[in-house]
Amino acid sequence: MATAKLKKENSELREEIALLNVKLSQVTKDFDKKIDKYVEQESGYLAEQTKSLNESEKKSIQFISDQYDVFAKFKENSMKDLKLIKSQIDITGVPQQREAESAEETTALCIKLLHAIGATDISEYDIDIAHRVPARQRTHMPNAIICKFTRRIARHRVLAVKKRTEGLKPAQLELPSTIQMGDIRIYEHLTPRLQELLYEANKFKRAQQYKFCWVKNKAICLRKSDGAPVIRLLKLDDLESAT
Repeated sequence: MATAKLKKENSELREEIALLNVKLSQVTKDFDKKIDKYVEQESGYLAEQTKSLNESEKKSIQFISDQYDVFAKFKENSMKDLKLIKSQIDITGVPQQREAESAEETTALCIKLLHAIGATDISEYDIDIAHRVPARQRTHMPNAIICKFTRRIARHRVLAVKKRTEGLKPAQLELPSTIQMGDIRIYEHLTPRLQELLYEANKFKRAQQYKFCWVKNKAICLRKSDGAPVIRLLKLDDLESAT
């Protein structure tokens, strides 16, 4: 039964990723075609008109050119962000024994965690780097971890078993028995905007005694209790509808 469920989750995850890739590819192609067509048309026109332009018109053309450069840079950065999102996961609640934890120590701890939840085929060669992210405000909670994989298939395998973190013991992570194990969670890597939304959603969950808070398809989801309707959050204002 567990194997069938895991296969189903893997299949659904692959389908979602494939659909996102198709949509992104189409949007990129359409965008490039429109930009190329625009540049081609404007270049020919500008070449003919430049000689008779006054100073105000020249400034307008320079403004358009600058805006195009900004837009092109935005597209380049967006593609880089998307690549990072597809190769990383966020892990919260993993005990932190000392503040100055090295990347090597964090990576080793991640591997122990992933093995403990069933991703036993993940090795140090599958992880490019793992590091703690300092919290915006000092709390008693351990700093979150960002784990970057060298292969997307390794990340997919981890996400397929991400729900198995409940009830882990210190010994499974080779930690002292005196370590207090918190609520460990594994999420898809989020943009800064969604990271802030997840942070606020978890605060809301604790304050309003909601039972579930999770990430799905680049949205934050809340559920009051078993069987209750799912509240899908895309922006901070959406939290108001959950009250």
